Amino acid sequence: MSHPNSRTTGEPLLTTSGIFVVQLRSDSNLGRRQLSGRIEHVMSGRSEPFVCLSDMLDFMGRHPLEPLAPVITMEPAQATIPVPSGIDQHDEDRRRKNNMANTKGALGAALMMLLLLPQLGVAATPAQMCAAAKNRAAASRTTAEARCYRKSLLTGLAVSPLCLSRAERTFSDAIAKAEAKGGCLRNGDSADIEAAVNSCVSSLDALTLAAGDCTPASSCLAGHTCISLTDNAAQNAFGLRMSQLTLVKPSALASGLLGATLTSALEISENACNLFGSGTFNWLLDFDQAAHTLQTGGAAPVSDPSQGYMFESGIAFGSSVAPATAALSLAGNGAFSTTAVDVTLPVYLDASGSSGFILPLNALSFSGQLSSDHNCVGSYNAAGLVPPACSPDASHPTFLNGGTAHAFVTLENADAVIIAPINESLCVLLSGDAAQYGDGGNPTRCKRSSGAIVFSGDSCSSTGAPGGCADAMELAGSFAASAVTIH
Repeated sequence: MSHPNSRTTGEPLLTTSGIFVVQLRSDSNLGRRQLSGRIEHVMSGRSEPFVCLSDMLDFMGRHPLEPLAPVITMEPAQATIPVPSGIDQHDEDRRRKNNMANTKGALGAALMMLLLLPQLGVAATPAQMCAAAKNRAAASRTTAEARCYRKSLLTGLAVSPLCLSRAERTFSDAIAKAEAKGGCLRNGDSADIEAAVNSCVSSLDALTLAAGDCTPASSCLAGHTCISLTDNAAQNAFGLRMSQLTLVKPSALASGLLGATLTSALEISENACNLFGSGTFNWLLDFDQAAHTLQTGGAAPVSDPSQGYMFESGIAFGSSVAPATAALSLAGNGAFSTTAVDVTLPVYLDASGSSGFILPLNALSFSGQLSSDHNCVGSYNAAGLVPPACSPDASHPTFLNGGTAHAFVTLENADAVIIAPINESLCVLLSGDAAQYGDGGNPTRCKRSSGAIVFSGDSCSSTGAPGGCADAMELAGSFAASAVTIH
């Protein structure tokens, strides 16, 4: 039986009542079903914005292929849809079911067209998707670090290095993932993005500083620009200990949890002087003006830093360590520089001296500016620390550096150094990717091919210059140092 609403063979399934116009935002990702934009029903002229696929399908579902007969308004319990005379109620129910089936078919067809749209050029390009992913990573890190600083302000404690390192690790992983997918206009620009994030976070932190003063007790400075433990004035031979080291290379030692650990290990513990480190990593500089030399090396942890330090010579963490002596040029205004020397430096990470590793440095050289009383390289940063905690972080160092250090570490030497806490070699650590460059052993060392380390360094040991044979990693940074007694 036919009636006005029935379809005949040859009639199109999709009439104008089933046509929709969909406009997608440029940031939609069809491959991931992340859709947003605006949809319009052509016949009715109705349109709505949508922010997800389900919103769009819901709109389509509310606009069936053919308009149903108008509903006569009655009391809610009596509301019915009239059936034209001569049409059986069962036929009408069947017609409505067919109509809904056709609507679902139209929705399926529309969805299929959406899935085909990437082939028609609607989807974002790989370059756009990469840029968007990096933008999202930068925004997430900014938010995460801001939370770290907020917690510091609320608790009065130092900004947690672990909190900051988590934000950095998540950011680095996101950037690496974006670049691994390909299509990026620029690769290897994480440092530039990171610098922009740090600038943003520092600016926000500077605008929200709490009131207070981070000037240490008068006995800490004792008329000096740094916090020295002895007085080198008028001394021809005098010693200093690095109080802060800010590395820019290699990145594995410059940032993250290990970078924060080294920073804390260099700073001694003296609460009255706003120094809250462990003081277990001791890098000494022994100046001799008469001999025109500078001796440098490491020292074991001490219980009382005011009693002085002694260069360590012997075996540390299974390797031979000893100080090295470089030729010194010291001008009357305090400017100094040294020739390059090789030195193996013990890095202690606990007070007992049982945890740590060695740092085999080649072509190590220093330059900088000594204070006129020979007590300081750099100065204490009272104005730059954040009260009430007055503890350092990446944006607010305890000291303003006044010297520079430069060296390189060969990958072969680094692969012979096992860092027990992480059960991998220094070479693997420097690579930054144990999964790609580690051999999976116990402990993990750098992967090799035909005997050669697969990972490529950023410097060449034979020239001491960047690039080239790529068998070494550059170490570069700035430092502050304060007067100590060296026995």
